[in-house]
Amino acid sequence: MKTIVFILTSINDTHMLKRVDEFMRFGYDVRIYGFARSNNIGSAYNLPIRNLGMMPEKQYAYRLVFMYNALRKIRKEIPENSVMFYFGQDIAMISRLVFRKPYIYEECDLSFSYINNSLIQNVLHHIDRRIIRKSLHTILTSDGFCRFHFPERRPDNVSIIPNKLDPKCQDFDFKGSGVPLAENIRIGYVGKIRFNASLRFLRYASEVSNCSLHFYGVGQWFSKDSEREFQKLCDEGKIECYGRFKSPEDLAGIYSNIDLTVAPYDVDTLNPRWAEPNKLYEAIYYETPIVVSAHCYLADVVKELGVGYAVDTTSESAMSEFFEHLTVESLLEKKEACRKLGKKFCLNDNTAFLESMKKVVSSC
Repeated sequence: MKTIVFILTSINDTHMLKRVDEFMRFGYDVRIYGFARSNNIGSAYNLPIRNLGMMPEKQYAYRLVFMYNALRKIRKEIPENSVMFYFGQDIAMISRLVFRKPYIYEECDLSFSYINNSLIQNVLHHIDRRIIRKSLHTILTSDGFCRFHFPERRPDNVSIIPNKLDPKCQDFDFKGSGVPLAENIRIGYVGKIRFNASLRFLRYASEVSNCSLHFYGVGQWFSKDSEREFQKLCDEGKIECYGRFKSPEDLAGIYSNIDLTVAPYDVDTLNPRWAEPNKLYEAIYYETPIVVSAHCYLADVVKELGVGYAVDTTSESAMSEFFEHLTVESLLEKKEACRKLGKKFCLNDNTAFLESMKKVVSSC
């Protein structure tokens, strides 16, 4: 069997390591290279990774040059009979110049959308589409990404593999959160607060008399003002904070103590507008209705499945209307929709895909 050579943008990225681990467990021969990041926090995966150096926190062009130089140094180490596996557009774009080998591509986010220049964005989007079309196979973690790239038709070499839950979730008993109390609907935010939309929703919800707010996680603050504002809500007792938690070990206990989970993103940028985050499957698995931002792909999915609510957090009148119509009956209806979808729907199982890749890899 050919060797699959993985090039990681971050040697501690859980999603990337999980994908590599899947291939290894399925019997593939692999080599792993990747870049360190200043915000690396460790990982539960213990994989043999060759560290290519610390990715500089400098301008975009400088990072691309750094990647190019680092990858050129390992070019002679790559087995002749190998297939590359690239995570993200930047790695794929530079690696294609260096290695000139057949490759599999995985895109977890539209990285070019973070560049604040529409002309450069359009050029990079064109390149991204070309990377996908020229790949042996491409994995997109959201069907929304595919609709954005190829609104006319999905290319034959593209698979949609959402970032579902680790099957280890099944090791921890979930007893359910019971019937919500009309006088105290428990709203939970689980994870890092990274978006203005989330803070706006929590700020508004903190003034709703029959709701209590519970925060599990830490803030990844987008400004000092937002950090101060959130801290003020905590100091005033409007949000109860529980700090860091372990996933998936603590998730069952957390979701047993909330009636509604909150995950609104800033949909004025491309990536959140088309993404399908892991949080959706977490909410369904733990039978907890979810609040997401309106006017995005995720909102369409949530409405179609009937498992939550889409709210325009930029509009106070929209948030007011949401809370006016938030009832115990509505929550129970959404919880039942989650329950009917079942646990298996939420769990990561890529056996069929991994089997199909054997034929793809051997064909080149």
